[in-house]
Amino acid sequence: MGMKGNPLRDLGFKSDTDTKLKKNDTIAKALAQLCKKIKVEATPKMFRATSSNLLFNTPLYRRCQLHELFLDHSVKTVSEASYVANDFTTLDEAIEFLGKQYGIE
Repeated sequence: MGMKGNPLRDLGFKSDTDTKLKKNDTIAKALAQLCKKIKVEATPKMFRATSSNLLFNTPLYRRCQLHELFLDHSVKTVSEASYVANDFTTLDEAIEFLGKQYGIE
């Protein structure tokens, strides 16, 4: 859910009789605005790849495997799934770190 409680990517019909699919991708819109602001031509896939590489190549974030969490990869072991909690404070810090790398403060 978005900050306003709306879906981040909404697909549906405007009404029961409408045959045209209504699309609303909040993330794509935000990324397009960001690219325009920082004057960079990039796709979501490019940001995803570059960001995960930045996290992997930063020892603190690699140790926490935040590049995996950032990429929304599933856990690989029983201990990760059942016993070990992800520290979302660290993920928030990693997101701020990425923002600084892209010149967004």
